[in-house]
Amino acid sequence: MKTIEKTLIMKKSFNIKSLILIGMLGVSAILSSCVKQDFAEPEATVPSFSVPAGDTLISIQELKALHTIAGHLDSIKNNYYIKGVVTGNDQFGNIYKTLYIQDSTGGIVISLNKTSLYNEYKQGQVIYVKCKNLVLGDYGGTPQIGAVYNGGTGQLPEIAIPNHLFKDGMPGAVPSPVHIRTSTELADGSNMSKLVILDSCSFTEVGKTFVADDVTTDRALKLKDGTPVTVRTSNYAAFKNSILPDGYGTVIGLLGIYNGSYQLVIRNINDVYGFYVDPRIILKGSFAVSGSLGQF
Repeated sequence: MKTIEKTLIMKKSFNIKSLILIGMLGVSAILSSCVKQDFAEPEATVPSFSVPAGDTLISIQELKALHTIAGHLDSIKNNYYIKGVVTGNDQFGNIYKTLYIQDSTGGIVISLNKTSLYNEYKQGQVIYVKCKNLVLGDYGGTPQIGAVYNGGTGQLPEIAIPNHLFKDGMPGAVPSPVHIRTSTELADGSNMSKLVILDSCSFTEVGKTFVADDVTTDRALKLKDGTPVTVRTSNYAAFKNSILPDGYGTVIGLLGIYNGSYQLVIRNINDVYGFYVDPRIILKGSFAVSGSLGQF
């Protein structure tokens, strides 16, 4: 009798173990099939925009022509749009709550109350700007578009940005910078807020850092013909502690003006390159003061 009971118990135990094993194999097969299954990656959505019927696309130069009185605000009432390529954003910290865009006719600054703009508006991105109900003004002489703030051109509130800025396509190439070598080229109004390149220019404060005392700093730069340009660098710029190079080289930046002085905003340290010291210069100085020749 005991032998029969023992046999039954062993069979029952075997059946239970078999069921458990079969169940585990089934679960394993299901999980394995899930893991091996290939899922199609979602397709990237390419933004697209066209000016609505009845509205008007104007050039950046035509928009800036609406601003005729310095320091005055011009409210845009017409259904105007401008189209441009992003040439400057806040990726490297030297531009704050601002986008620079340009077309073939000129460039303009867009003031926006939002940070990390580079995540959405990358350099080379084509955007359309709905200008109606925005204001056109200037800051120190540099035209800007935005919203009214304390009687001047302020930042467009973040909540309103999607109603005025529209991307078209994926980011592409940034426009080639305009060459600036002389005071005449510097004074050409069509280059304002555009990406420019200064050839054979030189810093006058060699060896110093771009930023001093952790505050926004102006550094002097001279064009090939000696015309002065101010390089303005924020204390939040990623390259603020980089050293001003000696000699002559190339600097790329966004051109502006402030109270009559031309300014250059460098996007990142890679915009400063190719500097070399002219081996023909043995001693450089003005020697304007009597006796300044020293031992010579």
